[in-house]
Amino acid sequence: MAKDLKQYETKEAITPDGVSVQLFVNTGLMIDVVRGVQRGAQGVGLYRSEIPFMLRERFPGEEEQRAIYRQQLSHFANKPVVMRTLDIGADKDLPYFSIEEENSALGWRGIRFTLDHPEIFSAQIRAMLKASIGLNNLHILLPMVTTVSEVEEVLYLLERDWIAVQEEEQVKITKPKIGIMVEVPSVLLQIDEFAELVDFFSVGSNDLTQYLLAVDRNNPHVASVYSHFHPSILRALTRLVKECHKYQKPVSICGEMAGDPLSAILLMAMGFNTLSMSSSNILRVRKAICHVPMTDAQKLLDDVMKMNNPLIVKSWLEYYFKTHGLADMVKSNRLVTV
Repeated sequence: MAKDLKQYETKEAITPDGVSVQLFVNTGLMIDVVRGVQRGAQGVGLYRSEIPFMLRERFPGEEEQRAIYRQQLSHFANKPVVMRTLDIGADKDLPYFSIEEENSALGWRGIRFTLDHPEIFSAQIRAMLKASIGLNNLHILLPMVTTVSEVEEVLYLLERDWIAVQEEEQVKITKPKIGIMVEVPSVLLQIDEFAELVDFFSVGSNDLTQYLLAVDRNNPHVASVYSHFHPSILRALTRLVKECHKYQKPVSICGEMAGDPLSAILLMAMGFNTLSMSSSNILRVRKAICHVPMTDAQKLLDDVMKMNNPLIVKSWLEYYFKTHGLADMVKSNRLVTV
């Protein structure tokens, strides 16, 4: 299996009928960057900026952050690097800033935390801007957005810091594109309003699935309910892509769903501009794309959109893979986690 996949390091993700799909990598540590480059990632779809914060015993200073971000941006020079602002809370605790809540999944996390601490947010934005000087490949992604007012506040802070850093460094800095994560269901119903403010959208399929289905996948009593093959998830994403494209805004997906070859084929058919995943899944997804024509993927999407059971949806996709020479993808799908 590993030997078979290695040949896909140098291949492009193009379907047999000529449709090209962009595959990006999710990063946090430098090893993710190295493996992403080795496996032909076309950019970074999600840099988890909280990782350096979680590995320290205190908040990293602006210069420390700048050096870390520069490494990420430099390794993907001339390619987009989407950096998510600090996303702590829920299952991502800082050892020196513990947040104790009865229901952390619905609590003080993501953009909610950073807007309550603008000094932390500002230091991070300034570090990202300084790290991007001369590279111009920085994109900034906002996590856990719920309301338009949050984005408006961020844009004000970003404009202020962008002007200040240019004056301080005596250099012109390309203003980064700003995007929001689609993980809170409220965003799905306000794409038109958000589209007036941001440059792109990125789906966090793990949280979006959790919130749409009201299920904690780490809770053994209800974990079986959690499935990104649930009809409501597939229908929500299909409508989302149509909405984003209506307003000419690119939309990517960076959750586990993108790294699963079975669902990646459906996402390709929906029209997602970019699929971003763990480096461990890039070759598997690229192989699937290289073997599944877009016409087949669109037929599969049409088929599953009529189904009302996630188990039937998954079985239908597995049947296609097994009968089209991709049985190994099904086996890997069951054994490998992101």
